[in-house]
Amino acid sequence: MCPSETKSEEFDFGIVEPVRRSVRVLASAARAFTVITEEMDAWWPTTHHIGDSPLKCVIVERKTQGAVYGRQEDDSEYRWGTVLA
Repeated sequence: MCPSETKSEEFDFGIVEPVRRSVRVLASAARAFTVITEEMDAWWPTTHHIGDSPLKCVIVERKTQGAVYGRQEDDSEYRWGTVLA
């Protein structure tokens, strides 16, 4: 996983409707939250990213208004979203 010491570039893509899905998992809420936020590299497809360089890692800043972004192999960063809660 990549450290989150730097901020990513921000892009304005306009208003996009939120994606709302639910999935049942055999894990506690705490474990599921950890996997989603700290271990996103383990389940996120590396082919799904913004930018020209291959995806190196996904970073989720675990705080309200934190950034969700991808860091590419060339060390460029592209912000994907914002943590709302």
